[in-house]
Amino acid sequence: MTTQASSASPLDIPVMPVAWLHDQPERYDVVHDEARALWLKAWPKQVEHYTIPLYRHAERQPLSTEAACALLKDALGIDPMLDGNMLKMLRAVERAHGIGHNAELARWLRNEKVCACWN
Repeated sequence: MTTQASSASPLDIPVMPVAWLHDQPERYDVVHDEARALWLKAWPKQVEHYTIPLYRHAERQPLSTEAACALLKDALGIDPMLDGNMLKMLRAVERAHGIGHNAELARWLRNEKVCACWN
């Protein structure tokens, strides 16, 4: 999957369903998009109720330093270049939400702490 710029709106990003959910509320089964396409050719009745598309969101990238500084200055009125803690806090929030280069490491460390509690 390609990485999109953070300034791209949802309408600019081409998205295709990766799976389809059954349209009856009491059913939670899902069929993969490629499998549904094959069934539509061979036996359409088999998949006629899989009408709710499921999408995978594009990979999210951290804000550039300039964009992060502008956001913090506009939102809080604080110049993050003078107070580096605000920029560090923003980067920590990005990592906690799975955004950025060290997000995978941060997620792994959180899981290790959770696992350590169970031992």
